Amino acid sequence: MAKKGQEEAREPTARRGTKRREPGADDPAAGTSGRASRRAGTGPAPRRAEKSPRRSAVEVEAAGVRASARKAKPERARPGADERRAALLEAAYATIAERGLEGLRTREVAARAGVNISTLHYHFGSKEALVVAVIAHVRDKFVTASARHGGGEGLAAHLASAGASFREDRELGRVLQELVLRGQRDRSARAAFRALHEFWAGMVEELLREGVARGELRADLDPAAGARVVTSFVMGAMTQLGVNAKAFEFAAAAEELARWLAAPPRRAR
Repeated sequence: MAKKGQEEAREPTARRGTKRREPGADDPAAGTSGRASRRAGTGPAPRRAEKSPRRSAVEVEAAGVRASARKAKPERARPGADERRAALLEAAYATIAERGLEGLRTREVAARAGVNISTLHYHFGSKEALVVAVIAHVRDKFVTASARHGGGEGLAAHLASAGASFREDRELGRVLQELVLRGQRDRSARAAFRALHEFWAGMVEELLREGVARGELRADLDPAAGARVVTSFVMGAMTQLGVNAKAFEFAAAAEELARWLAAPPRRAR
């Protein structure tokens, strides 16, 4: 009786330890039949892609014409970073001329240049930085105008070029006055304008020094002081003419200044 009870106690344990076999897992008759059928090619065939309907010759020719037209169509080139920066400077320059620095709005400048406000901030960072860049832009306008007008030698050629620059660009005088006033209140603008004056005065000083060496200007002329006289004359003349365009003739006043600085005529022996 004791031996029979021990066998009954071991029987559930044996049943619990037995794994349940899946159909076909180890059965050669069931498990290998599916694999064999697939290898033999009797299983379901893979789905084939449907063939596209053949196009007629007319359709093929029309597609070729459309492709050629797409290739021939010129693509509009996107402006580069330099072009976008130049457009922003011109837009700011024109806005200052029209409404002054008080009317300068960065979003309006960006819209006027055809770009978004993030592009303006990328190039200049702030409104103050934009104003400083416009001051340098004015300097570049002077240099470009001088080259366009021939860039002749001597004081007379420089004065003629300056007069032509203001005459051709009526906005230049107004923008300069706005920027000068800003430079008196803003440290960054003041530093930028100081650099512009130093650049301009240095250029005129070199012209005067060469004129003295050639004997065209007075031998006792101080080129550094004379350069400040010349640049102050141009700025003052533009201020007056900006208020009253008929106040005087710039060319006549410039000719008189050049005569004052010229060397006296040599006496015949």
